[in-house]
Parts: sequence; C-alpha cells; structure tokens
Amino acid sequence: MHVSSKKTPCPCCQRSKTNHCRFDLDSTNPVVFCHQGVSSGPPAHLRVGNTISFAGINWALVGTGKGHSGNSHEFRPHRDNPKFQSTHRPPSAQDLQMVQARRSLAIHAIDRFFEKFQQAWDITDFHSLQPSELHQAFDLIYATEQEGLALARSIQTIWRENHDLRDRHKARFDSYIRNLKFQREDVDFFRQHYLGEVI
Repeated sequence: MHVSSKKTPCPCCQRSKTNHCRFDLDSTNPVVFCHQGVSSGPPAHLRVGNTISFAGINWALVGTGKGHSGNSHEFRPHRDNPKFQSTHRPPSAQDLQMVQARRSLAIHAIDRFFEKFQQAWDITDFHSLQPSELHQAFDLIYATEQEGLALARSIQTIWRENHDLRDRHKARFDSYIRNLKFQREDVDFFRQHYLGEVI
C-alpha cells in the first residue's frame, strides 16, 4: 500500500504534500483511499456508485467515511453490474445543475455576509453617535452576527462541496465570526454601562 507523497502523488486528487491518501494499484485487488482534506480531495459531486477515471482505470466510489480518520473515499475498479447500475448512476445534467445552483447560492450568501460585516465593522466609536444612529448601529451588529451564525451552521457543507471557496474564504469567514462576537460584546457592555439598559 502506497501513501501520497511527492514521489507517489494520490492518483485521484494528486495530493503530494501529505501522506493522507493511501492506494494500491498493482495488486489483484486495487484500491484507492482518497482523503477529503482542506486543499484537496475527491470530486465533491461524487456519490457512492458513481464512477470516475484516473490512472487509466475506471473507478467506482464504493464507500465514504473510510480510512484511519474516517475522512477518505474508497474507490475500487468499476465492474459492469446491471443490478448495481440500476440503483446507482453517474451525475445527470440535472444533478450538475443542482450542484451549480447550490454553489451560486453559497457564493451569494458568503458575499452578502462579508458585505454586511464590513458595514458593521466600519461603525465609528459609539460615543460619537447620535441616539438614533446608535440604535441603528446596534441593530446592524446584532443582525450581522445572527446572519453569520446562521451561515456557519451550513458552512461545512459549502466548504466540502466547493474546495476553491473554502481555500479562498474560510480563514476570512472564521475571523469575521470571531470579530463579530467581540463587537457584539462591546455593544452589550456599552448598553449596560453607558445607557443603563438591562440586556
């Protein structure tokens, strides 16, 4: 059994910097365990029963959640089996459209959250705001934090299905969620200690 490395990159995802993928192409029972990681992994659209070609072989995805860490997809050489094919099929045009639609919604949600975060983060010092401006600022900070937390509940699925979005936005998203928590705590402190409000 080989492990992914610079000399032996994973035949499925081409991982070469870490040894998380394992594979055996030479035995009588070839197998590939392709690790779903941060920067690389098996194609996101694949479902158990789907096939993919690499290393000159047509492979079937026979299982997920495999490997030592439970984060690998298991591939075996595809064998024509009418019974198997009747319940598992490659992604159709409609499937791919659904994947693209989910991606578009994810991009819109992330962009919207980033834009609202910037509006909240640009709020000037609370002491310099008029009462009406102050409550508008509070409402914006609260609403932006809630929107970010709602998005955070589905963000792992977005990262898993869109590796490029994860690589581009994950660190920024995580930072914004943390910063909003601190900013909301500042709002609560100001309301309690300067406005005498009960939170």
